[in-house]
Amino acid sequence: MRKIPVLLFLVVALLSVSCALPRGMLRAESTPLDFEEKALLALIQELRSQCPLRAKLAISIGEIKTAAWGWTRWNEKLDRFEIRIDHRQSMRDILDILIHEWAHAMVWDASEGAEFRGHGPLWGVAYARCYRAKLAVMNELVDDDDDDADDDGD
Repeated sequence: MRKIPVLLFLVVALLSVSCALPRGMLRAESTPLDFEEKALLALIQELRSQCPLRAKLAISIGEIKTAAWGWTRWNEKLDRFEIRIDHRQSMRDILDILIHEWAHAMVWDASEGAEFRGHGPLWGVAYARCYRAKLAVMNELVDDDDDDADDDGD
């Protein structure tokens, strides 16, 4: 099982997006974030900014007992969206699954549940917005890494 640093988990929690991880998935907070973990944190921030939802959202990474890599649902009782991503996926795949599932939540939110399931035209537009947010994050992180490499070489 992939270990996610405590620091990443805590920062995600501070973003008003609740995030739950299975026991044993956190590692010491002193461990620096790797590129993909920084990308996950930055992607959640960018999605909140560029692809906002009116409702609350809970993201969890854990076991999914079906063949699905992730799912999105509306929890009527807690009045929030829930995104679940299978923990056996690579961090790179987790990023892609997150934008896929976030697009489902956007369509549900915009249509008040009328267009929740499937991958129709509304979902395609929402996915494109989420994908643009991911591209912005990845470009920024790559630029930051290039700047860090330049600083180290001088």
